[in-house]
Amino acid sequence: MNKTALSPVQKLASADRLVHDPSRLAILTVLLGCAEADFLYLVSATGLGKGNLSSHLSKLEEGGLVAIN
Repeated sequence: MNKTALSPVQKLASADRLVHDPSRLAILTVLLGCAEADFLYLVSATGLGKGNLSSHLSKLEEGGLVAIN
């Protein structure tokens, strides 16, 4: 068995940590109300700084929860 492969429980725990970070949860909550949003709108709507928002968006993109164009 491949040691890098995650079990279903590990995948679920990883997704839970990804979504339940307060900043990332705020981003996802804002995005629920619109089909797409630009970066400055998310800065305003979430109250996050640009660097912090960028970091959290990258993690959400890596997790397959948002698409950044």
